[in-house]
Amino acid sequence: MNYFDLCQSIENLKHLHKQLAKQDHPDMGGRTETLQEINSEYSYVIAKLLKGCNLTEEEMETAILSSQNYRNAIDSIIGFVNITIELVGTWIWVTGNT
Repeated sequence: MNYFDLCQSIENLKHLHKQLAKQDHPDMGGRTETLQEINSEYSYVIAKLLKGCNLTEEEMETAILSSQNYRNAIDSIIGFVNITIELVGTWIWVTGNT
């Protein structure tokens, strides 16, 4: 693990993933391979953290799929300039030059 070693909570993990995705996205000068590594590790760590929350298999699957949907949505808009992306509950809030 390279990116999320110090994450102890889901909130911390999501926050760090958002920062790394923005920083390492190919549209922002990053490498596709690096972002794929980040996303892969993120999926593993979120599943590990969710398992520790005593969720049912169905709840864990829903949370992981929801997490994937967030990543896909953020990946599709991350390259836009002059915007701020915030996760607010289950919403992705985009402000700035939209």
